[in-house]
Amino acid sequence: MSRIIAVPNWSLHDPVLPELVASLFEKKPIKIHYALSDVDHQRAVIGFSGETQDVFDGMTHLCRSLLDRIDLSSSHGVHPRAGALDVAPFVCLDDHDHDSVIDLSRKWASTLWSEFSIPSYLYEKSAYAGRETRLPVLRGQIGTRPNKFDFGFLDHPKWGYSVVGVRGFLLAVNLNFNSISLEQTKHIARLIRQEREAQNPIYLGIRALGFALQSRRLTQLSMNFTSPDKTSFDVVFQDICARWGEPLETELIGVIRRTDADNARFLSISPAQIVD
Repeated sequence: MSRIIAVPNWSLHDPVLPELVASLFEKKPIKIHYALSDVDHQRAVIGFSGETQDVFDGMTHLCRSLLDRIDLSSSHGVHPRAGALDVAPFVCLDDHDHDSVIDLSRKWASTLWSEFSIPSYLYEKSAYAGRETRLPVLRGQIGTRPNKFDFGFLDHPKWGYSVVGVRGFLLAVNLNFNSISLEQTKHIARLIRQEREAQNPIYLGIRALGFALQSRRLTQLSMNFTSPDKTSFDVVFQDICARWGEPLETELIGVIRRTDADNARFLSISPAQIVD
C-alpha cells in the first residue's frame, strides 16, 4: 500500500482546531503535519499523511466532524472558496501508484455527494479527459465555472460545493507586511501573475493574491508555488524584498518536501511540516 498526503482546506475558523484534529485522529494510523485556521480568511488547513486508504477514511471522518460547524451563509472571509470543504487535494508520496490514488479520489468525490450531498468537480490529475483541471477556474475566480459537476447536481445550501483531486506538490506561502497598503499588495500580486504569464523564470507557476488581515492590521501576499521543482522560494523572496521591502513575517501553510525546504531558508517552517 502506498503513502499519500491530504491537505484539505475548510471554510472554518476555530482556535481549538489543532486539539480537535489531534483528538479525532488519536487512534488512527495517521500522521498530522499541520492543523491551523485563520480568522481573517475564515479558513482552516489540515495536512496529514498515511497509507492511502487510511487517508481517504480520515477525510470522511473529518467531514463527519467538521461540516456541522460550518454554515457558509454566516461565514465570510477574504479568501476565495468553493464551499465548506473548499478543496481536497491528495498528493502521492510514492511515484508508482498515481493511477490507483486517482481512482480512489474519484470514488471519494462520489462519497462526498452520496453521504453529504456536496457536489464536486475533479481537478488536476483526477479530472476526466476534456474537463477543466484548474482550481481558479473551478472556484469561479477566472471566467465562469463549468455548468455540470463531476459528481452531484446543485450547490449544497450550507456547504456549497468542493473541488477534489490528486495533484503534485505545491508550496502555499504567505508574506505578511506591516509597511504596505492593501492596494499595493494587490498590485504586487498582479505584477507577479504578469511575470508568470511572461515566463519570467523566477515566477514560473506562481499564483498570487493580496489580502487585508484586518484583525492584525497587516496586509498579506499569498502565493502558491505550483512548480516548486522549477521555482525557489528563496529567490522569489529576495526579489520581492529588493523591489518592495521585507515582510514582517513569512508563513508556510500545509506541508513542504525536504528538497524544497533546502531552497526555503527564509521561510518559517515547523519540523512537522516537512515530509519525505
